[in-house]
Amino acid sequence: ADLIFVYAELVEMMATSSDLTSEDKARIISEVMEEYKVTPRQIPYELPFNIREIESISRKSHRYFKVKGFAWFRSHNACARSWSSAHAWCVIDLKEQTVCYEFKQDCQSCDEAVTPEYDSDVFREMVEFAVKLYLKRTGRMPYDDLAERFERLDIGEDDRGPHDEGRCEVCKLLGHSCWKK
Repeated sequence: ADLIFVYAELVEMMATSSDLTSEDKARIISEVMEEYKVTPRQIPYELPFNIREIESISRKSHRYFKVKGFAWFRSHNACARSWSSAHAWCVIDLKEQTVCYEFKQDCQSCDEAVTPEYDSDVFREMVEFAVKLYLKRTGRMPYDDLAERFERLDIGEDDRGPHDEGRCEVCKLLGHSCWKK
């Protein structure tokens, strides 16, 4: 019964929510940065984002931040399949206040590479996490302030749920499951 309720809630969310536009995402990034008193001028120049350097982006960058959140995916081919994932990733560029890359998942029915669609609240949380990581890396926020988010992202073996690693762009790039540390 709980699974049916969750599925019905997801279907309703997909029907009533519109995909965030790039302008919506830029606005949210700008708002969150303003809330945390971070300006684009403070963000250092770095070479343009290179998808092949995904591991180092996650650990070293002060400009680009790979973050994940819950999203839904909709194939735009004839199969019109849709699904959700707690492992939807994007790279946020704080200097340009944009999403510079959204990692795709392949549809199980038609193999189309599908871009995630985020709810605005989820996307805001992802941006807040990126800004907090920036502040941590620059010594402006203690580690403890991020502990709660890291704990929520630390998915255990028993509660991770299904994740089709062979169809996840991040898993393929990393050569291992994207949810593993």
